[in-house]
Amino acid sequence: MLRGRALSHPVTETLSVAGYGSDPRACRQWQQQLVPEAIGTAVWAHQVGDADFEAQGRRMIARALAKEGTDA
Repeated sequence: MLRGRALSHPVTETLSVAGYGSDPRACRQWQQQLVPEAIGTAVWAHQVGDADFEAQGRRMIARALAKEGTDA
């Protein structure tokens, strides 16, 4: 997956994207998958009491919804 550590540094991001052949984040389907993944992350983390992971899920939701509005 093109998330977390893969995006934590420009070099690892470039290498990770190269592994896909093209940047999959440009695909509309990729963007549509971000919202349910983000919600699932936040909900699961909330249920198990992992506040840090829940916060990460909430940040994922905000980023996913921001991208939805830009037709990225």
